[in-house]
Amino acid sequence: MKETEVCIVGARFSNKFSEEFEILERVNNKSILVKFLDEHGAEIRTQKVHILSGKVRNPYRPTLFGVGYIGELGCIPRKPQGRGLELYEQAYARWCGIMERAYSPSYNNPAYTGVSVSKDWHNFSNFYNWYVENWVSGWDIDKDLLVEGNKVYGPEFCRFVPVHINNLFHKNGGRKTASSCLPTGVRRHGNGYRAVLSKKGVRVNMGTCSSVEEAERVYVEEKKKYIYEVLTEYKGLIADDLFYELMGRYCNGHG
Repeated sequence: MKETEVCIVGARFSNKFSEEFEILERVNNKSILVKFLDEHGAEIRTQKVHILSGKVRNPYRPTLFGVGYIGELGCIPRKPQGRGLELYEQAYARWCGIMERAYSPSYNNPAYTGVSVSKDWHNFSNFYNWYVENWVSGWDIDKDLLVEGNKVYGPEFCRFVPVHINNLFHKNGGRKTASSCLPTGVRRHGNGYRAVLSKKGVRVNMGTCSSVEEAERVYVEEKKKYIYEVLTEYKGLIADDLFYELMGRYCNGHG
């Protein structure tokens, strides 16, 4: 058989990962449509040289930490252009970071022990679609504000939130400091204890008390009021389910 007759419609080949595909259409040597013969059936337009060298890429083959794959976006000949390309690159960087936290053996942050990613988001294309639909410039992706203690990154749990709100609920984690053994928000002041609350990065003194317990009570009450103010400010901007969840959890009895 002549070399020009090898890449004909109906011919089957395998790439270097032993993934089989079939030629569906041949326009010329630089435009050949193939379909992978697996459960996804991805259709890719490729070239004869890539077919014969086994370099046709299956967008559903897990390439990131043995788990993540590009998905249907890998079937598109060119990435989005202009602003779309910027969002694509942002989303891809965020996705890689999330997958690294969950599946990289060299990622050693104890805060992410036991973290995983929903199967839906193993597919970058699904993550990208969610990202574009929910993206807000400068905001963080948070996985455990909507559901306390959640360790799964996925569309049912993750929400975009302002950095300010993220820090408000996560900073210090409500733990006592090792240096003073005092509760969060309580500092020594002379012979008493002062309640101190950070508001948008500015430390505000809420009063001095005679006991640790009283200072902690003042801090907790003032922070509850402040959380109410901040959430009210962002009502209609953050996701509704997150707004009402946080209001019910932290601000019951206020407003």
